[in-house]
Amino acid sequence: MPFNIDQAIADWPKSLRAYRSFEPGFIDELQSNLEDRYDEYLIKGLAPEQAFAEATQKVMPNPGETSRTMARVNNPYPWYSVRRNSFLFLLPNYMKVALRNLRRRRFYNLINYVCLTIGILTTALAALYLRYETSFDTMVPDSEQKYRLGRTFRSQDYSVMSFDGYFGATPEQQMRQLNGFKNIKGVVQACQFYTFWEPRIIRVQNKELTTENILETNTPGAFFDFFGWRFIHGSVDGFRQNLYSAVLTETQAERFFGADWRHQNLTKYEVFKNELEKIPDACF
Repeated sequence: MPFNIDQAIADWPKSLRAYRSFEPGFIDELQSNLEDRYDEYLIKGLAPEQAFAEATQKVMPNPGETSRTMARVNNPYPWYSVRRNSFLFLLPNYMKVALRNLRRRRFYNLINYVCLTIGILTTALAALYLRYETSFDTMVPDSEQKYRLGRTFRSQDYSVMSFDGYFGATPEQQMRQLNGFKNIKGVVQACQFYTFWEPRIIRVQNKELTTENILETNTPGAFFDFFGWRFIHGSVDGFRQNLYSAVLTETQAERFFGADWRHQNLTKYEVFKNELEKIPDACF
């Protein structure tokens, strides 16, 4: 293939553009110098290909080394050095000026810092309060679709909905209220329960212990389906089929029957797992 001088001169600047330290104007000057050198070698009698090779060696013998040298000249400081006009170099001076201003205006700065501290604490307390308020019932599956009903009676709000006659309601009256909730459009499941905060004395075998926060329900199957708590001994069916039966938390079972309660014959009791202390440590 014959040597094409026009193509060679056009391709030579492209190889120089790979070096970032070579500016476009500098490359144009080198190309003009290359053409002049090429003409000189042609006049001396060299072949076009040899004249071009000699011209490139004369104009730019080592592009890589020349590029590194120009980079050092244009940027004499390494990336990790601290220049005299940089922020790190002037930081000590900035600190001195700031300390002088703090000493001269102590009372004014004290007011600013106190207000800043109060603002930060208020923001932190608000964030903690919102986190606490949004953390209720997170252990319940699909908690965003489940609600606890209350009522307003005599201008007071109560977290429960009592029956007619309160403690004296018959089973039929209690189930009538529950079925009324189930018949509301959009309600899939409903259950009833109540937690007694007053301490009660519980007698199991020959042991009597005081227990607080006893929860009672007349809908045992729906209650455990609603909350999705996992049994580690017994089942929901056993609790649902036996009247006047109790469900114990794991800690309450250990409290009444000892650490080896798992190896005992607890046919009258059902035990479910405490989920990271989020479930009340109570006896049902």
